[in-house]
Amino acid sequence: MDQSPGVRMVQSGSGASGATFRLLRHFATVQPVAEEGAKLGQPPHPIDPRELRVSDAEREHVAGLLNKALARGLIDLDGFAERLGAALAAKTRAELNTVVIDLPGVVVRNAPNGRGD
Repeated sequence: MDQSPGVRMVQSGSGASGATFRLLRHFATVQPVAEEGAKLGQPPHPIDPRELRVSDAEREHVAGLLNKALARGLIDLDGFAERLGAALAAKTRAELNTVVIDLPGVVVRNAPNGRGD
């Protein structure tokens, strides 16, 4: 029988056909190891906020900003369509910010937790 790590066979008694066995499983406890100088629960290096992923709500907010920019004449219909496609496909804040960065008076709101999600 398989004697792989974490599994062990133990004889538990004898029956009519000889000894019967039961499997004992051992579960190892894994302790996280922090890199030198890093505290547990914190990344070992700072995360660039521009690389944080954006939510659907943030994409929809930027779509609303683009609608306002179109209505104010800041962008034309082709520019709106191109930017809207990029906004809806954005995965990070950096990608989402490039859609509105050159529009004057456009403010991208942050979520209450400050992370944007």
